[in-house]
Amino acid sequence: MSEKTMAKWSKVQVVCGAFLVNFLMMGPMKSMGVYFLVFQLALEASAKEASMVLSIMYGTYFFTDPIVTVMCSFFGYKSTCFIGMAIATLGLCLSCVSPSIEFIYVTVGICLGSGSCMAITPMYALVGQIFSDKRPLVNNIVTLGSAVSSIPLNLLAQIWIDSYGWRGSLLLMGGFVLNALPVILFTMNGAKRCNAKQKADRRTIFDTSLLKSCPFLLYCAACGLHMASMVLVSTYLIRYAQSQGIDSIAAAGLSSIIGAVDIVLKPLVGYVVSLKTMGSLQVNRSYVMGVAAVIQSTAVLSLPFATNYFGIVIVVVAYAASIGLCGALPITVLSDLFGPAKLPTSLGIRSLVVGAFSMASPPLVGIAVDAYETFSFPFFFSACLSCIAGVCFVIVYLCVNPSKDKKPDLVEAVTRVMESNETKT
Repeated sequence: MSEKTMAKWSKVQVVCGAFLVNFLMMGPMKSMGVYFLVFQLALEASAKEASMVLSIMYGTYFFTDPIVTVMCSFFGYKSTCFIGMAIATLGLCLSCVSPSIEFIYVTVGICLGSGSCMAITPMYALVGQIFSDKRPLVNNIVTLGSAVSSIPLNLLAQIWIDSYGWRGSLLLMGGFVLNALPVILFTMNGAKRCNAKQKADRRTIFDTSLLKSCPFLLYCAACGLHMASMVLVSTYLIRYAQSQGIDSIAAAGLSSIIGAVDIVLKPLVGYVVSLKTMGSLQVNRSYVMGVAAVIQSTAVLSLPFATNYFGIVIVVVAYAASIGLCGALPITVLSDLFGPAKLPTSLGIRSLVVGAFSMASPPLVGIAVDAYETFSFPFFFSACLSCIAGVCFVIVYLCVNPSKDKKPDLVEAVTRVMESNETKT
């Protein structure tokens, strides 16, 4: 086999390995919505307390990202992945002896969230090193792992709960995550043949110059709002369906529908946004994100008005289409707007902001759910968050890349305020 062919297959090995790590680590995180009602009944938790599990899990996932950068620089990508896989597996296995919801906060919320981040983030770093021109397409293929995993895993989790109880189900989920061990070895061997660096650059860890950029901070806030809107849907979708009299298996299938639509759209969207033009039209990734966020808000806003399974499925398909349209664009656009050289720092700061929004939104909305005893409120709130995020994405793009033509008064005013604040800083 020639050296060129060997290098090509090594790249394929890295992509497949990163896909499988995402499949095995992110899949269980996305299936935790199935346990919402279980935690309420078995551990006598309120809606606020049960939603805190997903809130802590997603918040910890993003909060851990800057720590992972430091770990990768000292221990290397492979060791960081192994540590993350071990923490996530241990957390899920310990969950089966949980005496209270507070114990679940630690085992599922903190352990699964932080462990998944430690295992997945180095994979994105390797993919970013190896691929350049087709990076959006490859990132979308890698993120498909969680979408593919969510199709069977949501249904399996409900079947495991019915067959072995929720404790046995979480133990089986821990065994599922443990399968990432040989996959990590497989991926790192491929990365070694591609001559990818196995450690992060220590010089870029603490570069905080982006904190002086108002457009960057607005972009991070928009990402936080967008992620919070998706976390709310992930937390309350299955529980809302159950409150409408839909049985648990059919309700769990809604997450599988989202995964199926995601699988179809992500490769297509990834290919399109990798292009500079389509015919006479210029492909603008920031505008695509804005449109996706508006579609998402429209779909989610319609969800409380769907009171039967068929209606809920239609709305869920529209919501899934918006998620697939957005794909892995937030990370790609981050590099486009603020430069690839600052990507390690910008990713870390963005993750902290996204983590804060993801952790705060479900329990705050859970207070309203407990007070008004309705599962419609989370979707109204989610729609507002995603709509605001979409508008912010477009404003940031217009501020960072002003057109040669005269800009609208609103955009011009916002830009002037940002530039004024930047000068003062």
